[in-house]
Amino acid sequence: MIEGLIGLLAAQLAGTLLAALLGLPIPGPVLGLVLLLAYLLLRRGPPPGLNRAAQTLLAYLPLILIPPSVGLMEHLPLLARQALLLVAVIVGSTLLSLAVCGWLGQRLLGQHAPGVGGEPASPAADPDADPGADPGANPGGRQDG
Repeated sequence: MIEGLIGLLAAQLAGTLLAALLGLPIPGPVLGLVLLLAYLLLRRGPPPGLNRAAQTLLAYLPLILIPPSVGLMEHLPLLARQALLLVAVIVGSTLLSLAVCGWLGQRLLGQHAPGVGGEPASPAADPDADPGADPGANPGGRQDG
């Protein structure tokens, strides 16, 4: 298990050094996790020592989450006073993130899903379409009469 912990710390140290040397705006521990992921993918799985260390650390994960929970409880009156603002910020940022991700995904893929962009995917998808009418008989939906 010690070799697994040393491996985890070595990955963190490597990420921190890489971030400092290259002046990257990414935190070193995050880069260390990316390096560790690359190592695990190349190796096609974790070595036994790393696996044991990870399982041991995961058993204590709830203890890591207790201090932030206590902090939230101590500041509950402040959170209650700002509840409406917090909800608005969370909902707004979620909607903005969804919109940006959708827009960016469409631009990166260079295509639109069927039915996007004002054109129905099929005549059945258009609720105003007459099922018995010829689709090309009345372009634009004008009525001449």
